Amino acid sequence: AAQLPVDQLVLTVADDLFAESRLATAHRVANTLRTWADQNPSWRLSDLLRELDTSLKTKQLRLDDEETNFEPRPGVLTLTTMHRAKGLEWDFVHVVDVDGERFRYHPDDAFKGEYGFIGGNPAADVRAALASIAGLPVAPGETPTQAARQEAIAEDFRLLYVAITRARRYLSLSWGVEATRWGRVESVPRSVAFEYLRKQQT
Repeated sequence: AAQLPVDQLVLTVADDLFAESRLATAHRVANTLRTWADQNPSWRLSDLLRELDTSLKTKQLRLDDEETNFEPRPGVLTLTTMHRAKGLEWDFVHVVDVDGERFRYHPDDAFKGEYGFIGGNPAADVRAALASIAGLPVAPGETPTQAARQEAIAEDFRLLYVAITRARRYLSLSWGVEATRWGRVESVPRSVAFEYLRKQQT
């Protein structure tokens, strides 16, 4: 695991060491370390750990807040995001906006971060260029934009998996059939996740 990017390293180790209730904390630490690593490419793991230690001591980063110690209470509704729900459970979970735009499936769909007038996803192009300079492997036959789309699709469905597995007894999924954009009402397709989950029930 030592060869993995720092966020994947933390999550791999955390998965082996921590109970599920603490994985949300590990996820926050992993995201923070990845951000620092991206902002400071010359930092080694020891530098990242030193920064983490300093941030915890100075309270710039808090891991003991109300969200980390959250315990669902009977009769109380909780509104949260799929990211923050990781490691938590409720008897009933309702997931909203499970539509074909929030959970894109086809690689030819439009994705955030892409700009048609420059031919794709500039952030993905920069990451690919840096990976090439660093001698890291690049997926053959894929443009950086295509790879970023596949990564976005996979990440969205991993999040949906986290959301639906938060339910102990009852799960409800919904999507809005219409949305207003630029003053026009447009139909919104439901996610392919509905069809997949329906097949699992039969």
